[in-house]
Parts: sequence; C-alpha cells; structure tokens
Amino acid sequence: MSLKADLITKIAKHERIRFLAKFLKNFNNMEFIKDVNNLYNSRTLYKITQKGNKEKGKVLYLINEKYAYYGFCAILREVIEGCMVADELGFYPVVSMSEDSLYAEKKGFLGKDNPWECYFEQPVGIDMNIYNQGFRTTLMSRDDLAMIAERYNNDGYRLSKDYFSETAKIWRKYIKIRKELEIELQSKINEVFCKGARILGVQARGTDFNQGYYNHPKPILPKDYFEQIDKVIEKYDYIFLATEDNNNLEKFIARYGSKLIYHKDILRSSTFDNPVLVRNDSYAERENPKYSLAKDVMLDMMSLSQCTGIITGMSQVSICARIWKFAKNECFEDDTIMDKGVFSDKKNSVSISKLVKNTGVKFGGW
Repeated sequence: MSLKADLITKIAKHERIRFLAKFLKNFNNMEFIKDVNNLYNSRTLYKITQKGNKEKGKVLYLINEKYAYYGFCAILREVIEGCMVADELGFYPVVSMSEDSLYAEKKGFLGKDNPWECYFEQPVGIDMNIYNQGFRTTLMSRDDLAMIAERYNNDGYRLSKDYFSETAKIWRKYIKIRKELEIELQSKINEVFCKGARILGVQARGTDFNQGYYNHPKPILPKDYFEQIDKVIEKYDYIFLATEDNNNLEKFIARYGSKLIYHKDILRSSTFDNPVLVRNDSYAERENPKYSLAKDVMLDMMSLSQCTGIITGMSQVSICARIWKFAKNECFEDDTIMDKGVFSDKKNSVSISKLVKNTGVKFGGW
C-alpha cells in the first residue's frame, strides 16, 4: 500500500478528521456551504432512526415528557403541541411520560408501564413497545415547541384565538381520556353540577403561586376575582370554584355561601406549599396519591370546561379547560382572563429548584 493510500485509510477511521477534510475540500463550494448552514439552522430536519420493522410506511414521532416536575396540564399542553407538529408533518405521535413524574405511580400501575396511559390513550394507538421496534422513528425537540410559540406569538400563557382554535382541532383528533377515568370524573361532576344550571367557573390559583415563581404569572387575589364575579353573578345559578388553596376556598365560601359549589375531596393546602409537592399525612393517607393528584387536576379542568362562563388568571389548568371547551365546539358566554403580568426578574422571584428543595422533594431539574 502506498503512503498516500495508507494515510487516506487512517483518516477514514477518524470521523472528526474526515468531517474536517470535507470542509477543507469544499471550502470554495458555495452550494456545499449553503447546504451546511441550512442544516445547522433548520428546525424542520429530523433524524430518522430504524429501531425494528414495525409500522413500515410510517414515521413514528416520540413526544417524550421526561421533565419530572412539570405540572399535569403543562405536560398535557406539550403533548397537544407535539401532536400539532406531528399532524403537520404526517408523522404518527407516540407519548411517553417520565416514571419520575409527580403524577406517576410505580411501574405497572393499572397494568401500564407508561404513566401517560394511566390517564390517556395513545393518540393513534401506537404505544412505546411498537415505537421501540419502529421501522422509522424520530422525536420531538424543544425547537418544535419554540416553532409553535413563534407561529402563534405566545409566551406560554398569553395565547391567541388562533392558538385555541388549532389546539382544539388537535384535541378532537388526538387527545382521548382513558374511558373508565372519564366516566369516573364525569360522575363526580354530575354530583356537584345541577342539571341545566348556569354555572360560572372560576379557577383561583394560590399556595406556591403567591411566592412568585420566576417566569410564571403573578398571583390574582380573591378580591380581584370578587370584582369580576360580581359584574356577572346575576346571570348564573352557581359559582364553581377550582382551587388548590384552602384559604381561597374559605374566602369564597364566606362571600358567596350556598351559591358556591366545589369538589370537596380534592387535596388542598393552607400554606405556600402546593399539594403536588407536599408529602404530609393527607397525601400519604390517599390511595395511589400521585394518581389521585392528577385526577384532582383533571377533575377541576373538566369541570371548568363544562361551565357556562369562566373567570381565571393565567394558568395551565385554565388554558387546557378552554381548549377542551372549544374542542367540543362550544364557547363560554363570559370568558375573562385576569393578567397582572409575569415574574421576569430573577432577583425578585422564586426559582422552581429552590421552591422544590424547600419542600424536601428531590429536584431533578426541568
């Protein structure tokens, strides 16, 4: 073997050197340079991986909800947006939810290894077992979500009518609550909602929101809700209150008495600690506490979506309730979102990691 051939053979074994050689060889090739720049900047390029021979002719798109401390409706919104991207591309969405999630019981709960399937069906009936043997597979990136945010000019909480319209279509097509769970939740709603009654839904976030999460909405106080409620109260038979804060609940009861309805078996807190992050006696005494926490959120969200009118601050639960309402081709007669802004100053707000650390729950990051 010649020296040149020997050198080429050695270079070929080193991927980085081979990569550099291609650049040097094409240094004056503007088409090559444009292609590389487009590859680097493009958000529409996906790495397709073959894992097996299942579902040939389809690209399986994994929506991997791996962030352990996302709230339930934050997870749900990402899944909806991931399904939106998959739908546009003709991909087939598959959802995986972290086993470390605040809403995940031990592996095998309800016969499910994937916590997502304890609450929802897979969007197109393809589970992780099939995905892991898929002929063509890819996965959602953070850029996919950023692209959706840019398109609808949203900052996470302030959302356009177009956003709700499009996500409602996606909900109708892909979001399917596990049937037994939906029946259970609807039964609880029927116990509280009088048939034919006009109900004003109110979601009043409290507990940890009152501390001021960085990059989260500023709290709306009960007096702020009262002001808005009293403007329309004569139009409604009842006020349904969704809240995780016992202090809020007590103030609403004191003001509206028998006109106020709410779910009594939801876990609430009387401190700055969100029930989802507290491991106290009330939490421990519940059967399947993590699953029960998720059902609390879903019950309030589903109840809000069935109200005649709605008044809320900015929250993931209220956003999902609105999407669900619109997915049923319905709209609220009164629809008020109170907005006092977002905590954008790191020095004067509480970091999620610090807040979770103070509760004694191990924090694994976002």
